Amino acid sequence: MYRSVILEKESDRASDLLIAARGHIPKRLINDASYDNLIKTASSVPLNFALSPFLFECFLDDSSRTADLSFGLFLDCDRPDFNLFGFEQEHSVLQKTISSLLGKGENRLKSKLSMIWLEYDVGKNAMPIPGLFLTPKIGIPARSAQIVAQIRRDLKGQYMNARYSKKIGDIFRQLPHKSFVRQIGIMASRGASAPLRLCLAGLDHEGRHKIEKFLDCVGYDHAYCDFFSLYKKVEPFIDICDLAIDITERIEPSIGLELMIRQRNPQREAAWHHVLRELRGAGLCSQDKIDELLNFYGYDSIIGNEQRWPRTLADYWKEHQDECCSFLIRSVNHLKICFDPAEGMSAKAYLKIAHHWKNLNGNI
Repeated sequence: MYRSVILEKESDRASDLLIAARGHIPKRLINDASYDNLIKTASSVPLNFALSPFLFECFLDDSSRTADLSFGLFLDCDRPDFNLFGFEQEHSVLQKTISSLLGKGENRLKSKLSMIWLEYDVGKNAMPIPGLFLTPKIGIPARSAQIVAQIRRDLKGQYMNARYSKKIGDIFRQLPHKSFVRQIGIMASRGASAPLRLCLAGLDHEGRHKIEKFLDCVGYDHAYCDFFSLYKKVEPFIDICDLAIDITERIEPSIGLELMIRQRNPQREAAWHHVLRELRGAGLCSQDKIDELLNFYGYDSIIGNEQRWPRTLADYWKEHQDECCSFLIRSVNHLKICFDPAEGMSAKAYLKIAHHWKNLNGNI
């Protein structure tokens, strides 16, 4: 029953799951005012979207206790009559594109993607228009180039400037063997001139030198020695490192490294402690937030919590409690270190909440 969608109604909202999860989201990471804005933002998203994973993007230093919010959806089944709320007319083409990816029928993009994400830049204010992030099934550059071309056609030139095409093509051609495109981001919430976000995987196979060489090859011309000195310290403890870059007619100054440790439970993996200690030493992470991350992993069951659980899920469970149980699973998905020549370095954590139906006669 993994990732089940149980007859959600259009009136249901993803905000119900955020409300259910609030008690386990540390206020040192996300304060009440920011969480209220996350709930308001999630109210525009139907419940069935939140039954796939969602992520809270949190700063790790003490400069902010606000967060952004992302919803993911696997494209292995159709969602008829899928509808997002809060879109104004000027964003109707984005709404239509998202709906076509999720609904029934043929779609040129759908067969090339395994998942899409909606990323809301919430911060201190609820933002109704999300960015659209596409995860290719096959990340080879040629396939990714097709995806970029198709999404630009589907969006009718909005949110992805045609002038960026040459630089995007250069990036794909420069990708080394065994490297691929993990994710393609259309940051619609940032306006018509927003860059295209690319998350590039496989550059870490030969260590940081390969990432640095790639950046030099594609024309990134900012001094990043301190940034990669920090990465050198955490590199031995990282299982996967993806490079995130923003593209316009050039490579934009701000870059990021997405740091993944396969064991998502920090209590069971010493690597988390090593990495977080290095981030604290660099002034990018406070001890209070380290403590919260190290203790974040866990799960919450509907048993004893029916009153705060989403009603649709609670009603289904009451009728089938001998067969299944509803859970919210918490984990730290990954960390990210960012570099901006004007603002210096920063670090973020991505907290993951996923809903699971556990079949009581088998495994999750």
